[in-house]
Amino acid sequence: MSSFDCSTHVYTTSSHKKGEVDLHVDLYRPKESSGPVPLVVWLHAGGFRTGSRQSWTHAKIAQIFVDEGYAFAALDYRLARPPAVLSWPTQQKLSELLNDGETHCPGLNESFRGRRPMAVVEDVCAFFGWITAREAEFGLSGEYLLAGASAGGISVLNTLFLAEHLGRTLPPIRAAFVLSGGFAFPSFMGATRTPILAIHNPADERVDFSAIMLLKEKRPEQVELIVAHRQKHGFPMVIPEEPMAAGIGRFITFDRRMQNGLPLRRMPLILDAPGTYAADSLIAVS
Repeated sequence: MSSFDCSTHVYTTSSHKKGEVDLHVDLYRPKESSGPVPLVVWLHAGGFRTGSRQSWTHAKIAQIFVDEGYAFAALDYRLARPPAVLSWPTQQKLSELLNDGETHCPGLNESFRGRRPMAVVEDVCAFFGWITAREAEFGLSGEYLLAGASAGGISVLNTLFLAEHLGRTLPPIRAAFVLSGGFAFPSFMGATRTPILAIHNPADERVDFSAIMLLKEKRPEQVELIVAHRQKHGFPMVIPEEPMAAGIGRFITFDRRMQNGLPLRRMPLILDAPGTYAADSLIAVS
């Protein structure tokens, strides 16, 4: 039996070329809690073309977080079809962002650094505006964590670093978790110092490894990077045999380390390099 209650809400209405669309969030909250809880906001994968908040993994991930004293939110956001209609402030910034992405991160798929991901930033910021006005209603502490996989991981970083540049506001984000994501716009990085835990397979063919290494090089004191040679794209497990609970538990441990004032690892941690495998390497990051 689950230890959470799940409710679905419309958090905003956004525009696309065929009109408007209601965007929904599934909100998972502990059935019992001794007080307000922090909220993990999860952005789904799908290459900005597919995917939804209703991914089969989300309830499993939510259960793990709820059992550790968090609430969990899985968002829908605008996808490639119908094409999003961006706000005027975002449209004004689009050309310079496209140029910056092409200059600094040409290895990242062009569709991952253009109009589609900017629409997601707008939608995520709209969600935070909606949820911060309802913290008491949902039993939330006002502490937020932002997480995502693949396109969702890209969107986590875009939201953290570009929201201010696009004229959007965010509440403080206390930690971020990025699976197979990256960031392509180093000339427009905002002042956020949210600690980030990123996991990436250097042989990933969907989101080029250079996109996360670029961020690690620019902000070594802010990004803890696990280079996992056997990670499956977008999954939290660093090896296929690792349980989901251990992969998500690594994120929870990272958050608690940051809350306790412990430093990030500045050097990338390399797990299961080709031709090698040490079981205790997993212990080092758990």
